[in-house]
Formats: sequence, structure tokens, C-alpha cells
Amino acid sequence: MSKRCKVDDFPVNLLALLPPDAWDRLSFEEQQALLPDLPPLDGWWDLSGDDATAENLRQLFRGGNFNFGNPLMSFYFPSESRTRARAAARAAFDARKRVFTKQLLQSIIQNRSQCLKQVLPADELALNPELDISVIPPCKATVDDVDHSLFLAIRLALTASGHGVAVDAVAAYVETHAPRTIPPIS
Repeated sequence: MSKRCKVDDFPVNLLALLPPDAWDRLSFEEQQALLPDLPPLDGWWDLSGDDATAENLRQLFRGGNFNFGNPLMSFYFPSESRTRARAAARAAFDARKRVFTKQLLQSIIQNRSQCLKQVLPADELALNPELDISVIPPCKATVDDVDHSLFLAIRLALTASGHGVAVDAVAAYVETHAPRTIPPIS
């Protein structure tokens, strides 16, 4: 199976085809018709607009290097297939960008709604004024809850028993007063 090469797939060296005085050979009307396609060059090399344009075109047709190469050295003629391919690639990129943005927004909204569904004690009070405030322990009481901390249970056993307490007495105190703090034996 042979692959056909299109003419517009390869760059053309226009400098080999155009004489250096190509711009000067154009009529005034043709030059004026092409001027809107040129970049504004006022002040380029400290020249006026017309002089800068003329010098730019002289350098262009003589093969001058414009710090990025001369565009006429490897000129691609625009083709309908290349234009369509670029438009399709841009449309595909824009579609992927829209899908990504939509998914990102959905993720943010979903995470926000999950966070809002979590009821915190202060939120509970704000949402339900009939709720008994004494039922909800303050944050300090929750942190210092002896039933959930083995360290706090041992500290309470030591302070309750006084100095010189035996290990067995501390273990017995923890087993009776804070049995949930004892880690399970695996």
C-alpha cells in the first residue's frame, strides 16, 4: 500500500522563485492591497511606517534572517485539508477542555455538597433550635473523654489512687472505670 504525498505537505522555497525586487515590481494598487496583511512596522529600526515596510520587504525577499529564519525559505501553501485538520484539532481540544472543566466543576460541587451534609455540632444547633444543648458535649469534654483514651484513663487512675500505686491497681481501675480504652488483644 503506497502512501500518496500531497504537494502541500512539503515546504516551498519561495526565495528561489521570486526575484529580490518582487515587491518593487508590483503596481501601487497591488502593494496597497497587500499592505493590510503586513504587521505594523512603525518605528522599526527608527524608520517611518512606509520606510520600515519597504526595508522589511527588501530584507524578506533578499532572504534576510528575522531572528527566527526567513518565512519564505520554508513556505507552506494553505490548503483546504490542512485548514480543516487544524480546525478539527482545535475543536477537539476545545471539547476536551470543556469536558475537563465540567468534570472539575462537578467534582467541586459534589465535594462541597458532601461537606455540607456532614453535620457538625454547631451546625446542628443552627439548623435545629429544638435540640437540647446539654446533649452535645463541648469540644474540650470530647477531647478529654476518659472512655476513649487509654492515656487519660491511666492518668486518672494515678491521680485518684495517690503516690506509690501498683501496676495491678492501675490496671484494675482502668478495667472498671474505662473498659473501652483497653486495646483488643489480637
